[in-house]
Amino acid sequence: MTVVLETQGNRYIGLSTDAKPTIGVMPGRQFYETDTGKTSEFDGAAWQALDILTLPAVGSVQRVSAGYLAPGQSAKSYTGQAFTPATCAAPAAPTLADHGAAGALSAGSYLYKVTFVSAAGESQGGATSAPIVLVISHSVDLSVIPLGPAGTTARKIYRTKANGHDGSQLLAATIADNTSTTVNDNTADASLGVAYPVRNAWAAPLTIALGTVTALKTWLATDIFVSTDSPNPIDVQLQAAGSPIFRSLVQASSPVDAAGIETQPNAAAGNALTLVIQGTGVTQTVDYTLEAIEQ
Repeated sequence: MTVVLETQGNRYIGLSTDAKPTIGVMPGRQFYETDTGKTSEFDGAAWQALDILTLPAVGSVQRVSAGYLAPGQSAKSYTGQAFTPATCAAPAAPTLADHGAAGALSAGSYLYKVTFVSAAGESQGGATSAPIVLVISHSVDLSVIPLGPAGTTARKIYRTKANGHDGSQLLAATIADNTSTTVNDNTADASLGVAYPVRNAWAAPLTIALGTVTALKTWLATDIFVSTDSPNPIDVQLQAAGSPIFRSLVQASSPVDAAGIETQPNAAAGNALTLVIQGTGVTQTVDYTLEAIEQ
């Protein structure tokens, strides 16, 4: 391809394989590669790459050109391959009964949830039990406690305080196996632990290294688009230097209609970007795309 100096954009346009001019080129002038979407800038002696992300060899590279970009800007898209994150379904609700003897639970109504625990983490809270009402201080017997899928090492029992609402369940007991189906809950309200998880971390998430933001150019906008063809939600988190800068759940309205999320995060130069995706229902197919505009 013949290298062309774009009058309006004040930049050279050519292929990545073209020889970049150096004679008579003013410092600060740019060269845009139409086949890769990458931009370089002449520093007076050599051409320097101006990519905002140093990307690994993953996915495919496409040119993103929706209309004319302002002088000095370039856009690029990095599309990852589909994958199916491992996951487990939310646990069913246990059966409840009054133990019939004096206990630490005061009179009132109680609701329960169960979670599955694996080496990677804990599932989201399961289905809510039918309420049990104690007329005096007793304990509660739980039975038909669900067993987790292969890889489950424990189950956790979460309970509301007396007359608490659904969604306020706190940790009441831990069953350190995946075989027992009964347990007695005699934990007073004041001794309840942490709240149950609302996101599924039972299976290890898929972690995708997107690259590192460089200090050579200002990051104008970066869109992260993650889509799935499953009505079961997935947990999507974008991290910069290990800290979340965006997090959301995404799911399709039906298995045949893909749906996605899109965001425009910002991150400081030197920060490594990581996309973390966690399945939260049954296995599904997911695609991701990173689009970046640099100035």
